[in-house]
Amino acid sequence: MNVIDNPDQTPMVTVTGGTSVCETVGAVLTASNADAYVWSNELTSQSITVTVTGSYSVTITGYCQDWTSTPISIEVADAPEAPTANGASIEYGTTANLNATGTNVVWYDVATGGTELATGNNWTTPTLFTTTSYWCADQNQSGGETFYGGRTDQSTSGEISNSGFYLLFNATEDMVIKSVKVYAGSAGVRDIEVVDESNGTTVAAGSFNVPAGESRIDLNFSVPAGGPYGLHPTNNQPDMWRDGLGSNPTYPYALGDLGSITGTNVQGGNSAAYYYFFYDWEVQRPLDACQSVRTEVVVQVAPQGINDGSVQGFAIYPVPANTSLTIDFGTINGEVDMDLMDLTGRLVRAQHATVNGKGTLDVSDLARGEYTLRVRHDNGLIVRRVVVR
Repeated sequence: MNVIDNPDQTPMVTVTGGTSVCETVGAVLTASNADAYVWSNELTSQSITVTVTGSYSVTITGYCQDWTSTPISIEVADAPEAPTANGASIEYGTTANLNATGTNVVWYDVATGGTELATGNNWTTPTLFTTTSYWCADQNQSGGETFYGGRTDQSTSGEISNSGFYLLFNATEDMVIKSVKVYAGSAGVRDIEVVDESNGTTVAAGSFNVPAGESRIDLNFSVPAGGPYGLHPTNNQPDMWRDGLGSNPTYPYALGDLGSITGTNVQGGNSAAYYYFFYDWEVQRPLDACQSVRTEVVVQVAPQGINDGSVQGFAIYPVPANTSLTIDFGTINGEVDMDLMDLTGRLVRAQHATVNGKGTLDVSDLARGEYTLRVRHDNGLIVRRVVVR
């Protein structure tokens, strides 16, 4: 029998989320199974979430000694502060104009995940028929730099071609091929694709309406770091200009620092003597965004049929409210009674006032939650839902 006195029990660490992350998302580090764990940040669970830039390792107790994993470096991008935003109170079946602070604001209809509804500090909601919550986040953006590369224009040596040959290129990092210039012999649809030359798989593809003569095609192909790749028409009848013998292309053509056009797939001594179809490449570093936590914005929609339609400009804000509600009475002038009730119908605040413009209602001592505000005036009744946080 062979007995191993001190087996190697160095723990393995897997990373979920990548090694470059946003601080509001973080990277999850998980150690291989062991009886106990002590991470370099002194946490003791099998998995940890990292939101601070640094080098992380985990130590376990083995049969004969402690074992420490290989350190993993995590880079965490700073997220901006959550935006501030006021909600709104609107009539049944109308829209709300929402606004938020921030540099690159994004709007959502869910608290986490989901698809963005709009961007920008100001956003108008769809027509609403019930009280609705939206969320907004600010974001720090990086990337997006644009570079141009390849032959700028066609040469005088070449022809409109239906060749099956094409250009080869590498990507030193992820990039987007935004557009290319072409010279078409006739107008029509061109099917264009990026193919991974190592395995023949299609990385990106599309169909594009191309006019006769010189034009730019907006490809918007996302290409991961790697290569060699080929950029070419899907069929062998591109009917587009390619530079030929005597045009003397000078490979490689840099695509900024994102990659380079390295040559063609022509075999033999003339492989670098041609330039196929696609000129003046516009490439872009992918845009990366680190988002803040999201801020909830509530749009209170008045119930149908119990609001005075003769009143113009009536509004309540902020919604949600922390300490007080500001009430813009619009065209209401004179005596009003304001009754604030909780969801059980219990009266929690009553106030009589003579108004001409705006007034306030103190809610600083109320519990968080949803309330109903009734405003009675000489000509009718207005009812609104409000939220205290």
